[in-house]
This record gives sequence, C-alpha cells and structure tokens, in this order.
Amino acid sequence: MPNTHLSGIVLIVSSTIFLSLAGVIIRALSVDEWTIVFWRSLFMTVTMLAVLAVTKRGRIDAAFREAGRAGLFTGILLGFALVLYVFSISRTTVANTLVLIALAPLFAALLGMAFLKERVRPAAWGAMVAAAVGIALMFLERMDGGELLGNIFAIVAAVVYAISIVIMRGSGGVNLIPAVCVAGLVSMAVTLPYADLSTVPVRDMIILAAMGIGQISLGLVLFVFGAQRLPPAETALIALVETILAPLWVWLAINEVPSDWALIGGGILFAAVFANTALSLRRRPSFG
Repeated sequence: MPNTHLSGIVLIVSSTIFLSLAGVIIRALSVDEWTIVFWRSLFMTVTMLAVLAVTKRGRIDAAFREAGRAGLFTGILLGFALVLYVFSISRTTVANTLVLIALAPLFAALLGMAFLKERVRPAAWGAMVAAAVGIALMFLERMDGGELLGNIFAIVAAVVYAISIVIMRGSGGVNLIPAVCVAGLVSMAVTLPYADLSTVPVRDMIILAAMGIGQISLGLVLFVFGAQRLPPAETALIALVETILAPLWVWLAINEVPSDWALIGGGILFAAVFANTALSLRRRPSFG
C-alpha cells in the first residue's frame, strides 16, 4: 500500500474533525448564516493569502500560476458548494440537505470512472449504499417533503462537491492552497449582499475570526491535500464522517441528545466507512 494512500485517509479524516466543529460553534453565534459564511470566508481567505505570502516569499501570483486551472476550478466549485449548502438549509430541513448531500460519493464514483478511469470495487459500492442508509436513518424523524428548491440546491451541491473532488484527484501534486483562497472569494461574493457588515457583536466577530483562521482553513487545506491522494469515491465516502462528528460535538458540548434512530444510523454510517477504509488498507485499492 503506497504511503500516499494512507496519508490521504489520515488527511481526510483530520479534515472532518475540523469541519464538523462548525455546527457547535455556530450555535454560539447570534448572527445569521449569511453573515457567518461571509466573515468566516473573509478570515479564511486572508489567512490563506498570508500562508502563501510566507511560503512563497511574497510571490503569491506564482502560487496561483502553479495551481493553474485545477486550482481555479477547484476553488470555484468548493466556493459554490459552501454557498449551495447554506442556500439549501435555508429553504428545506437540515435533515433533507444532509441526506441529499450524502449522494456525493455516488456522483464522485461515477465521475471518477468516467474521467479518471478509476474502477470502484464492489465493496466500495456497498459501503456507499450502507452510508446513505445510515444517514437517512440518522435524520429519519426530521425528514419531510421539504421545499423543492432547497432539495434541488442540496443535490446540486453534492454534484459540485463531487466534481471538485475529481479535479483535485486529477491535479497531481500541485499546491492547491490557492484553491482555498478562490473558494473563500467565491463564497464572500455570493453572500456579500445578505451579510451584516456593520453590527456584528465583538464576541461574535472573535468567534468568526477563529472559525476562519482555524476551523475552516485547516479543514479545507487538509481536505484538498487528502483528496489528491485518494480515489474520488473514497474521498467523498470518508468525508461523510463529518455527518457523525457534527451531532456528536453538539451532544457533548450542549447536551443535545440524539434520537435512537440517529444513534443507529450513525453506527451504520461509521461501520460502512470503517469497513471500506480497512479493506482499502489491506491491499492496494483496485480503484485508486
């Protein structure tokens, strides 16, 4: 098993830890979701530009040129995926959004087969189906017909997310930190008309800065580097661990106890991801 495969798994799992903290942190804020996304993205973009300035000795333009089209398109897609997620949860239930976004591994697998010629093992297909069932059970009690537009946004987000994963996988070893900068700029541009730019409480601004500098920046950087090392289907499947961790942090932090169905579904999801990852570590993946 190549070290790059194991490091990819570690990077994606690590990214889910940071990204899953968003829910419990957002619970501590008093501002709306548009303001959260804008300011978090602003702090993230500034942080990533500072990192590039230090690592490239001020030659930020060179970093963007090195990232090339892969960096540009990855950033645009990730930026829109972040915004589409917000659009979805503001127009349908969070449960509907998460269940539909769980289709991303399927889309990633199909796109990986079509464009990267990466074959997906039967065990991986089974893990994707089990993971989707697990997520559906996690939010069974909260699902409803929802608003059609919100559900459509969630499906589009899953597709956009999957495309970005395929591009990252096919980008080779290029530095994709510029892609995180582009993602921040895109999400800032989309949310700017709706964001509160003047009356955010100091406490909230400190939390938003911490989210942008630490939580989302580290999460996305770990994710883009991990996605370069794994097949698209496996990347998207492991990333579903975020769906388990997010309610876990809320449970531990503010004692919001999950339902029995949520615990059962989370167990199925964890088992599916764990089994697929364990199998992939036992031998060189036939789809990677």
